[in-house]
Amino acid sequence: MSLTLLSKSHQKFQYRHSLVLLRKGSDPGKKLFLIHDGTGRIEGYLPLCASLDPRFDIYAVILDAAVDGIPRNIRIEELASRYVEYLLNLTEGPFYLAGWSIGGSIAIEMSNQLEARNAQVKLCCMFDTPQPGYYPKGSVAAFTVASEYEFFKRFIKSGSVQRELNAYESMSMESFCSQLIDAPAEAIDWEAFFAGLDGEWPFPLVKLGNLTYIDRLYLLNINRILHHARTEYSPHTVGTYPVHMFQAMIDPIPDLNEWSRYCSYFTIHEVNATHYSIFDPEPKEAIASQLNAILEKECPA
Repeated sequence: MSLTLLSKSHQKFQYRHSLVLLRKGSDPGKKLFLIHDGTGRIEGYLPLCASLDPRFDIYAVILDAAVDGIPRNIRIEELASRYVEYLLNLTEGPFYLAGWSIGGSIAIEMSNQLEARNAQVKLCCMFDTPQPGYYPKGSVAAFTVASEYEFFKRFIKSGSVQRELNAYESMSMESFCSQLIDAPAEAIDWEAFFAGLDGEWPFPLVKLGNLTYIDRLYLLNINRILHHARTEYSPHTVGTYPVHMFQAMIDPIPDLNEWSRYCSYFTIHEVNATHYSIFDPEPKEAIASQLNAILEKECPA
């Protein structure tokens, strides 16, 4: 094995284009952009698309290829800057953006960067997006080879592999990850590693299905990279566009109104769902009804 397997995992879970057209609308001048969530995926939006304003083309913004499964310290501002280029290469606007969870944080940063470039942002929607500070800055350590060794070391069963990886001070992150996945499968207790995370991680990895441990590691690292990015993020400017928050009210995130500090116009809409069930059939229809009313207001027929 080698890092090429991580590359294959990347190819397996990646789309071919930066923007994916999820649904064609009746008016080519109207486009709604949905930003990937904290897993790097866009499929969660599919149930919602069919119920949204039929005038709009609905595009998904996929995870940037720089987030490749190797733990790296990436900022939301960097991702947003790349995604803004995708949008501007497609249209001059006006822009309508939305995102679930971390996707909402990226959407608001994109909206600010678009406004800074004199583009018209008509709307930014967030689906249960934790406010800056909900995950305190510094609560997740930056990625280093040393921190990755600490993350894995208690699951290493082979003495020889333990000694090889213990020489991490001389390794790059790529080299460390390569040695980790090159190790014989029985040398690392992957089952215990993932089972422990299923009890601690917000999105249980068991839900990922029957995947190889390399595929699961790739997807886990995507989530870790994006989670670290959001702990470091807060908007630097206050946008002039309206922001609408759809808050899941079953075990709700407290103090979501803190987002109003970063928005000129901020409205919360309550949804009878959990964070992870927000696009289930019943809450999805409630969201679509409210979002369509908002789209009609901001973009009358």
